[in-house]
Amino acid sequence: MQSSKLGDTSVVRLLTHTLLKEKPNLRVLVFFLCCSVWVFGDYVFAGSEFQGKVILQRVQNDDKHLRGKKLGHPMKMGPMDIKRAMWGLHFLGKITVSGDTWEDPERVFDKKTISRISGYINDKLGAAKPREIVSFSIRTRQGETSGDVFVLNDALNWRFSRIKGMGRLVDHQSVAQETGGEILVNWKLEPRKTQKYFYSENTLGFKTRYDYWITAPIREPKPSGVDSPRGHHETLPPYGGTIKEKLKMLKEWAKEGLISEEDYKAKVDQLLEQF
Repeated sequence: MQSSKLGDTSVVRLLTHTLLKEKPNLRVLVFFLCCSVWVFGDYVFAGSEFQGKVILQRVQNDDKHLRGKKLGHPMKMGPMDIKRAMWGLHFLGKITVSGDTWEDPERVFDKKTISRISGYINDKLGAAKPREIVSFSIRTRQGETSGDVFVLNDALNWRFSRIKGMGRLVDHQSVAQETGGEILVNWKLEPRKTQKYFYSENTLGFKTRYDYWITAPIREPKPSGVDSPRGHHETLPPYGGTIKEKLKMLKEWAKEGLISEEDYKAKVDQLLEQF
C-alpha cells in the first residue's frame, strides 16, 4: 500500500478539499481512502477503528533520565522478538482511585495491535540513532496507549504515559497528589519473568522506582542453523530452563499466533536436536 510522509499532509488536505468541493459524489470515496491510509516512519497511520503514529524522536532536554546518555541504537531485533516483548507487557488498573486494591492484570497490547505495529516499531529501533527514541501513540476502541521504547543498559525499555485511554496520574498534578507518600495513579505496569521496574538513584544513594517504566534484558540472536523465511535467525524462547518447558512455550506462542506454523516447526526441530 502506498504511503505518504507526514510533511505531505497539507497536499492531502488540499486535494481532499478540492475533491469534496468540486465532486460532491466523491465524498464516500474520499472517506474510504482517508480511513485506509497507512503512513509510517516519520509517519502516521489511520483507520476507522485504529489510528496513531510510530516515529523517531530526539531525546528531549527535560528528560532527566535519558538526557546526555548514549542509547544502544540502532538495535536490530528479530520480528518475533519484538512481538514477544509486546505480548509480555502487563499492567494493573486500580479498582478505586484512593484505595490500594488492584484489578487483575491485563496485557498492554492485544494480538491485533501487536500484529499491526510490531514491525514498524522494530524498523524504527533498527533505524534509530544513539540519541533518538521510538515514540508511539495508538488509538483503538479501548482508548489511547502511548509511550516510547528504546535500548538502555543492554535492555529494552518500555515507558508509558497512557494505557487504554487512562493517563497514569489521576489528576496529573505531580507530587501535590501524594497520599501517604504515594502519588495517586490509575495504573501501574506489572513486571513478569525477566522484566524489572526502572530505578533511578540520587546523589545520596536513595532509589526511586518508576512503575510506568519496564526494562527487559536483550538476548542477542544466536545462529541456529535454521533459517527463517525472512532470512534471519531468531532466538529460542528465553524463558524456561528445560527443553520440555521451551517446547510448551513454543506451543503457546503458536496457539496465540505470535509465531508462524513454519517457525514453530523449525524451532521444535532445533530443540529436539539437543537431545
